[in-house]
Amino acid sequence: MSEMLVSFLVIFAVFTLMVYYYKNYKKPIGLEYKELWVVNYNNTYNTKNTDSLNTFYENLRQTIKSMPQVKEVSFCSDNVPFSQNQWTGDVHYKNATKGADNYLVDDNYQKGLGIKILEGRWFNKADAVAHTQPVIISDELKDKIFGSEDAIGKLVGTRR
Repeated sequence: MSEMLVSFLVIFAVFTLMVYYYKNYKKPIGLEYKELWVVNYNNTYNTKNTDSLNTFYENLRQTIKSMPQVKEVSFCSDNVPFSQNQWTGDVHYKNATKGADNYLVDDNYQKGLGIKILEGRWFNKADAVAHTQPVIISDELKDKIFGSEDAIGKLVGTRR
């Protein structure tokens, strides 16, 4: 009798995990990943002049964008989706804290990956000089940190 109980519990646990992971697999990820290329570059010359770097990156962007098959060019940190590379940290608001993946991206990232904004807006060039750094959070993180409260305009803290 006890062997049957243990067998039932094991089978129940396995099938519960299978259902959980299948549901997680079927959730929409919120971005388009087909027909995307990732090109890695690092500043091997360690150029410190910001103007030179900005000119170089803008020339690089325009050169790549001039190719007829390229729809959008975006610069981001090295932890792009599906790269097996993560930048993680905590996001906290009042007494709530939740771990999250951090992505440093430019304002073309949304167009390049087809990310849909559910509330608020995507950041733009004017936000680069803002007093506080704008962040975009997932709906899952919004629910964990803010609950039913509106997240737009709130200040969250981050730790890496």
